Amino acid sequence: MASHNEGRHAGHRERMRERVWQSGPSSLADHELLEMLLYYVQPRRDTNETAHELIEECGSLPAVLEAPAEQLSRVPYIKESATTYLQLLGELSRRYAVQKFSAEKPSPKIVYDSLDKLATVLYPRFLGQSTERMLAVLFDGQMRMLDCFTVSEGTLNGVSMTVRAVTQRAYQRNAVSVVLAHNHPGGLATPSREDVTLTRDMETALELLGVPLIEHLVFTDHAYFPIIANCFEPQEAGSSRAAQIRRNLSNTKKEN
Repeated sequence: MASHNEGRHAGHRERMRERVWQSGPSSLADHELLEMLLYYVQPRRDTNETAHELIEECGSLPAVLEAPAEQLSRVPYIKESATTYLQLLGELSRRYAVQKFSAEKPSPKIVYDSLDKLATVLYPRFLGQSTERMLAVLFDGQMRMLDCFTVSEGTLNGVSMTVRAVTQRAYQRNAVSVVLAHNHPGGLATPSREDVTLTRDMETALELLGVPLIEHLVFTDHAYFPIIANCFEPQEAGSSRAAQIRRNLSNTKKEN
């Protein structure tokens, strides 16, 4: 026989489901959405309180979906099954964003004539990343994307290996120009000394192929920073062709 609490929770859940049927999931507050998702791994517990505690522990709904297992497990009643479930939801959300806004097969019709336009496509690839990831983007002569690939992830493999990976792919794809991008998880978009050094080395190596490095973007959760435009003197910024392309990409956004 069901307890009084089980009956009360069942009635609440039915009312919540009816609300979603009538008004749609967008009618739910963040904690209510999380509460209902937890129904599927905690079928008999009051998940409203757990949802509130998860958001309080992590700081926001997105942070819950990005949290490591050890942080999630600090919340009472969040055990292995619920932790796995939440992490799967987080990965699903990241893959949705990447595939929706930054398709693996780049459209040959889009011309990336501003850094803002390029950043909009790259940003989803860094969503929820707790470790550093470096990407390289290859372009044809009209600044249409030929390729976008991960150069390194977790920890950088060293400057020489990174340079080799990018130059080889640029040569194979007959790229006309290249943009690098990497993230600073939980930090500022200010480049490190190593970031600037890598940018110089990459620019030198690509120039030997006749392929200019147009920019190296550093991403945080809310901003991006172009290294070459802000850290290089004009005479350091490669060939005149590279400088002309950079001038065309004048719509840049900097972190305050």
